[in-house]
Amino acid sequence: MSTDELRNTLENILDSHHEISQRAIDLVKINILSLSVIVTGVSFAGLNVSLTLAAGFVSFLYSIWSCIQVYHPREFNRGIGRKGGIDMDKAISNGISSSEFYRKVLYSYTDAIQKAEDAHEHEKSCFQNGLWASIAAILFFSVAGMIHISGGISFELEYPLLIVIPVLVLWGKDNTLE
Repeated sequence: MSTDELRNTLENILDSHHEISQRAIDLVKINILSLSVIVTGVSFAGLNVSLTLAAGFVSFLYSIWSCIQVYHPREFNRGIGRKGGIDMDKAISNGISSSEFYRKVLYSYTDAIQKAEDAHEHEKSCFQNGLWASIAAILFFSVAGMIHISGGISFELEYPLLIVIPVLVLWGKDNTLE
């Protein structure tokens, strides 16, 4: 594997990181817009505070928090860096073989790629959590709206919904294709 291939792999991971970050920003924008619409709807409709309504707000807040975790800036190293290059030049001057030189270059990229892949997997997981929390919030708010339209239900019937909706969302999250 040449250093160009390693560099391209690292660049692809970094591009994917930027794409996930942008999607996380977009999801936060959508969540904030949705929250403002829902708060306005709750105010105008005179909805009473219910468990499903509260669960919807908590889900949206968790979604926003998850997306902030994706956007959290991280340091990504690309290859050996300036200091590594100077050290390798000194090593070559002191008689290191060319095969040992390229071995060090290879490991400098593979370490950076492994760290970038680990960070990417973490960001992807946080984004998926945020996305599915948004879906849960939409379901909770839909149920709260249906309860309001139907004239209300007792708290005993509302409790199972607090379990059923997250279970459905977790099932959906675990059974989606990537």
